[in-house]
Parts: sequence; structure tokens; C-alpha cells
Amino acid sequence: MYSLRQRLAMWIIGHQKTSWAVFIVITAFFAVGLRNVELKTIFSDLLPKDDPFVQVFKDHPNFGNPLTVTLMVKRKNGDIFNAETLNKVWQMTRDIDLAPGVDHDQILSIATEKARYAEATPYGIDMRPLMGDSVPKTQEDIDAFRNNLDKSPNARTFLVSQDQSSTLINATFIESRLDYGEAFQYVQNLVNKNRDADHDIYLAGQPALTGWVYEYESQIGILRGHAEPARDRIDAVHAQRGRRGDADRDEPGGGGVGFRIRRLAQVADRTAADDRAAAAGGAQLFPLRAVHRAVLRNLRARARQAEGSRDHHGRDDGAVGARHLHRHRRHLPDRAGADSGDGALRAVLRLPGRSG
Repeated sequence: MYSLRQRLAMWIIGHQKTSWAVFIVITAFFAVGLRNVELKTIFSDLLPKDDPFVQVFKDHPNFGNPLTVTLMVKRKNGDIFNAETLNKVWQMTRDIDLAPGVDHDQILSIATEKARYAEATPYGIDMRPLMGDSVPKTQEDIDAFRNNLDKSPNARTFLVSQDQSSTLINATFIESRLDYGEAFQYVQNLVNKNRDADHDIYLAGQPALTGWVYEYESQIGILRGHAEPARDRIDAVHAQRGRRGDADRDEPGGGGVGFRIRRLAQVADRTAADDRAAAAGGAQLFPLRAVHRAVLRNLRARARQAEGSRDHHGRDDGAVGARHLHRHRRHLPDRAGADSGDGALRAVLRLPGRSG
């Protein structure tokens, strides 16, 4: 009795054309919805939802919103109190209000109604916009605007520089509607259009930084295309060196047992003078001779176990074991060398010397 999965597999193999037709229809049905798929980056979705700080951040989206773009309009010569600069600030404020995904209630500059000054009247305190409904054009209107700015501590402190040569335009975007690439392109075109011989326009903010990533995305792809072949070449070189290391593993100079024993003997020989001096002082050193005997005992046992047997290729394992015994034994220190190398091994194992 075949299972459902087996029967389905047998039916697909027996009706290949019908199966292909069904798969094509299903794929076409779901492909129709691809035109409505929207790819965007929403950084707040990457934050842990259970974190209390993240919950406060989402409960108060208008406080300290990081999706704010700041434009600085700087007059190269003189201050901003002239008809040309004030008109540029006015027009840029209206233009950035048309940016895709912008929050129209979160735009602030000296040309918006949110920038207000307070004036005392016989009827109380009157709050009015700095510019009103039009751009100051005459010198009298410009002087009146300067006077209004002096009555607004917030605007004078946060929107106009201390030397009065530059001013800021802030625009906040809605995260769910923000397309970083599109918004950055719009704002960048606005900056390039309004930059001239008398004015410098500077752009800052997290959306602008992310927009630069989208701007250089094609160049990043080119660099990645050049980096991957180089990485593959490096991997091939390392793999080739690794194969050479495996081939030399059984050699005395390779990474096998013989290499480690020989290095131990070399360390013992180099520190023989220090060991003799320590022994003359009355310290009893760790017996390297015991290690010497243990290694030889292990190699002899391997040789006896392999003696008389043959491997699948017809080689005498006893002879192979004897050769290994001879190879490793000739790299071990003799009894005198073992005694003189006790201090080296004791230093490696960090064993204290014992008085004789």
C-alpha cells in the first residue's frame, strides 16, 4: 500500500505535461501580485518590541523623531536679512513640504507659521508668525522681520546662527511612508537647485545618511563583483597550502608526532645550561625521562599490535610500526638530554621545583 506522498510522486512522473501546466498556472497566479510588493527598510521593525524603551519610543513618535532632515542655508557674504536669502528660505520651505513621505505638521523654519514671536498688546499677549503670509521684500519689511525675530528666543536660538549668517529648515518624515532612495533624491535635487554663488546649502540627518547608501548601491555591487573573485583566489591558495601541509604531516618537520617530539627535544637542549644551574642550586626538576619512556612504550605497543598483520594494500604493518618507532625515537633526547631538559618541560607545565 503506497502512501499519499508516494502516489502523488508517481502521478506527477506519469503525467509530466499536466504537472508542468499546473505548476505554471500556480506560478503565474502568484506572480500577478508581485507588482504590489513594496520593498522598503523600516528600522523600527528591527527593534525588540518587548523592550520598555522601544515601547516609549513608539508611544511618542513626535518626540525626538530620528527621521528628520535638516537643511542649512548659509549666506557666504553678510547675513540672512536680505530679500534674496529670505525668499530662498521661503521657497525651499514650501518645496520640501512636497517631498514624498514628509510629515506636513513637522516642518519648521523661520518661514513657517510654527515659528512665532510674542508681543504684548492692550488685550494681552499676541502670538504671531515671524514672516506672516508673504516674504519681506522691502528694507522696511526686512527690519520688521528682524525685530520680530528678536522677540522669539526659540527661533533666534535654534533656527538662526549666532552670527546670523545661516538658518535651518527641518523636515520630519513618516516612517511607514518613507522611501529613503526617493526622498533623498528629491531633497538632493532641491539642494542642488538652490545652491548658487551667494549661498551654500548643507544637508544632514539620518534619512540623508541612509540615502547615500542607496545612492552608491550600484558602486557597492561593482566592488562586490571584484571582491568575490579575489576571495575565491585566496581560498584556493589556502586550500592548496593546506593540502601540502597534510602531505607533510607524517614527516619529522611536518605537523605530526615526530615534529612535536623533535621540538620538545630542541627546547630541552636550548635550556640545558639553565637546568644545570638550577640543579646545582639544589632544585629537583620534573622528570622528562618519564615522558621519554612513556612515548617509547606507546610506540613499541603499536609496533607489537601491528606485527605480523598486513593491510589491504599488502604492506607489512609491523614493518611500518617499526619504521615509525625508529623515526620518532631518533628525535627524542637521550637520557642525559632528558635530564637536562627537565627544566624546560617544568617551565612549560609551570611545575614548581622541589628540593632534593
